Amino acid sequence: PAASAVLDSDEAVILTASPTFMAKPWLQQYLGVPEENVYGAALEVKNGRFTGKTGDLPLGQTKVDLLNQSPACTAPGVQLTGYGDHSSDVPFLRACSRGVLVEELPEAQSAGCEYEPARPMEPSVLAVILAI
Repeated sequence: PAASAVLDSDEAVILTASPTFMAKPWLQQYLGVPEENVYGAALEVKNGRFTGKTGDLPLGQTKVDLLNQSPACTAPGVQLTGYGDHSSDVPFLRACSRGVLVEELPEAQSAGCEYEPARPMEPSVLAVILAI
C-alpha cells in the first residue's frame, strides 16, 4: 500500500531506517520522490569507506521530529498518511492524519493505528515504476 500511496500522492516524504545513500537514488528514480524528501539512516564513513555504524536511526520519536521538520509536511492543510511495519513506527503514525500499519500488531502495540495488510505490488503500479 505504501508504494501505491507514494505514486498517487501530490508530494511524498519518506522516513526510513534504510541507509540514505541507498534510499535517496532508488526512491527518486523509481517513485519520483525528491531527494530532499527522503530521510534515512546515515552510515559512518571512515577513510572513505562505510564502517557499518549508524548514527541516530529514524525510528520512534526521531521519525516524529523529522516529520515536524519537513517543509512538505508542515504546510497548512496538508493531510499526512503514514505507513509503518513495526511497533517503533507507532509514534510517527499517530502524528500523521492517518496512520496505517502494514504488519498486524496486537492492539496494545498498535495504539489505535489502522491495519492494511501488505500485498503484492499490482501489475499496473509495477509497470509505472519500471517505465520511469
